[in-house]
Amino acid sequence: MIDNSVVGQYIRRFRKRKGLSQVELAKSLDITSKYLSEIERGIKQPSLRLLERISVELNLNPGELYGDYQKISLFKQPDLMIKLDEIYQDVPKEFHEDILIMNRKMVKLINSESKKN
Repeated sequence: MIDNSVVGQYIRRFRKRKGLSQVELAKSLDITSKYLSEIERGIKQPSLRLLERISVELNLNPGELYGDYQKISLFKQPDLMIKLDEIYQDVPKEFHEDILIMNRKMVKLINSESKKN
């Protein structure tokens, strides 16, 4: 399950790192800045579709928003996330959404395999 407050903190951190205001990011996502503020504070739970759009807009791998980087690191596979990031950065933007979905599925698979061991 996704922890809204953690996801919101990540969104805020990466939004600020990119130098965007809440108003600017909200406008590009076609949502209100009030709604984005509520997401960042953990009050509202964004849909997975919106999380994917946020990832694309902030040029992130969704693992950065879902906290899956830490999980994969715990399984001693940090090279996987580094490689996924390299691939993601080299692919044209129109394919980012597909890559984000694929990466999320890979993370789920890795996590489920690790639980079996």
